[in-house]
Amino acid sequence: KMDLAEQLMDQGQEQQALEYLQAAVRGDPYNDQFHYRLSALYRRMGNKEESAKEMEKFKQLREMKDELQQALHPKS
Repeated sequence: KMDLAEQLMDQGQEQQALEYLQAAVRGDPYNDQFHYRLSALYRRMGNKEESAKEMEKFKQLREMKDELQQALHPKS
C-alpha cells in the first residue's frame, strides 16, 4: 500500500496519495508507518496541524510497540 502512495507522491499527485493513505489508516489504524507517511505527506502539502497530529499518533504507536516488544522479550 505504501508503495503506491510513494509513487503517487513522486508523480506530484499529492491529493490522490492523501486519499490512499487516509484509506490505509482507516483499514489499519495501528500501522505506525501509515501514520508516519501521512504525517510526511501533510507536511509536504503545507498542513502542519494535521502533520503534527499524525506524527503524534506515530510516536504513540511506536512507543506501544516498543513496550510490547520489551514485555514479550525481556532482556536478562
